Amino acid sequence: MKIFHKKYIFVAIFILLVFNNIVLRYKIFFIGDQREREQILSSTTWKLYKDGYDEKDIKKIKVQYSALKGGTSPYDVLVVFSKEPYRAYLYSWIDVNKKEKGVQPSGDCTSNF
Repeated sequence: MKIFHKKYIFVAIFILLVFNNIVLRYKIFFIGDQREREQILSSTTWKLYKDGYDEKDIKKIKVQYSALKGGTSPYDVLVVFSKEPYRAYLYSWIDVNKKEKGVQPSGDCTSNF
């Protein structure tokens, strides 16, 4: 009887570990690394502050992660300004190896915020 219960406990723990592994891999694949996201977001806000933009000037700011883009820089930051709510500006790293810790505008697109 005890061996029977131990098997169920072992199977339940195994299923929980597999489920936990799947959830964590999903988060990493579709959301990305939180430290990398925070790093590019803080660099972008610092760049906007140095360019003279204030909190009131920015309508929306969002980190975009593209797992399919991959490589060394799969993160971009979309910035929508209050003066142009229909246009989003895209910021990315100046140096893909991040030796130079700065971001630069890399394009613009229409905003759907």
